Amino acid sequence: MNIMLAWKGSMGVSQYSGIVSPAYSVFAPLKGVEPRFFEYLFQTSLYTSVFKRFSTGIIDSRLRLYPDVFLGLYSYVPDKVYQTAITVFLDKKCCEIDSLIAVEEAQIERLKEFRQSLIEKAVWRKDSPLIKLKYAYLTITEKYDGGSFPYIALENIESMSGKYIYSEATAGYLLDGSIRVEQGDVIFGKLRPYLAKTLVVEESSCVSAEFAVFRSNVNLPEYLKYLFLSPKFIDLINSSTAGTKMPRANIDFINNLIIPLPSRIKQEEIVESLDKKSEEIEQIISVKKTKIERLVEYKKSLIYEYVTGKKEALV
Repeated sequence: MNIMLAWKGSMGVSQYSGIVSPAYSVFAPLKGVEPRFFEYLFQTSLYTSVFKRFSTGIIDSRLRLYPDVFLGLYSYVPDKVYQTAITVFLDKKCCEIDSLIAVEEAQIERLKEFRQSLIEKAVWRKDSPLIKLKYAYLTITEKYDGGSFPYIALENIESMSGKYIYSEATAGYLLDGSIRVEQGDVIFGKLRPYLAKTLVVEESSCVSAEFAVFRSNVNLPEYLKYLFLSPKFIDLINSSTAGTKMPRANIDFINNLIIPLPSRIKQEEIVESLDKKSEEIEQIISVKKTKIERLVEYKKSLIYEYVTGKKEALV
């Protein structure tokens, strides 16, 4: 059991012999206990809410459920035969649900790969003129110098999609050292560039210094966004990165890359086409994500109903 994340259900029965992080507490089951039954039981909302209530800490991310407190809590303990029967039943049912979830997740990944292939084909056209990126888009390095602006961090951008994700964790972030950006600027994450974190800025903001910022009054920012999302561009950037655990792209290398740059009219056509196709794919992905969420909730409710005795397993 992870004493810092017990309230989130971070616990399980080890399938191996070995060592664990000091963040974990290790408990050996007594006679008459089926460990897997309690793994299911302690991950239900009924128990995680109790674990949170008895955890101590200033903020949620630092809450700790200490071993002596955990061992002092009361628990529902049915007969060992019943524990085993419920565990066998839930193992079978959860495996079936997990298989359904895996199918949906695999289909989502294939849809994302298909979207990347569409972007690749649309942007890297053989008939497009070639030019160094720095001659098409300016690099912006203006530092934050005061004022109130929204802040965009790396975690605010979804990988491989060019979508913004709101996060409370970055809402009140200190702006010192960040870069000032304007509407229409294109940002690209230099840290771990294989994640393809790029965004067309929608309003005057400040962004993390881990972003490279590009601006043009002539060329479409959305076109550059799609270029940054293309597998070929990501491969080129990855070939130049330094570092193993935290590779970082070099801005000079990016600026000197030769990119396809069609006319403004052609850029508009490419962007319009990709926007439409991306939206269609995103709608399909959204439906599949909703299906996964429902399967996850069904799995949780199934576990809750059987381990708490609301329903009896037929085995």
